[in-house]
Amino acid sequence: MDDKRLLRVFICHALNDKPPARKPYQQLVADGIDAWLDEENFYLAKIGN
Repeated sequence: MDDKRLLRVFICHALNDKPPARKPYQQLVADGIDAWLDEENFYLAKIGN
């Protein structure tokens, strides 16, 4: 059994907080963490843009 766990982070924010939410998302991804941010990972969020 593998004791290593994948760290997953969901970044939840208000609409006005979207710009400041991008920096921690980018840093988490750069550090190899499976981070989720709506504009990067949610297909429907991309349709409207």
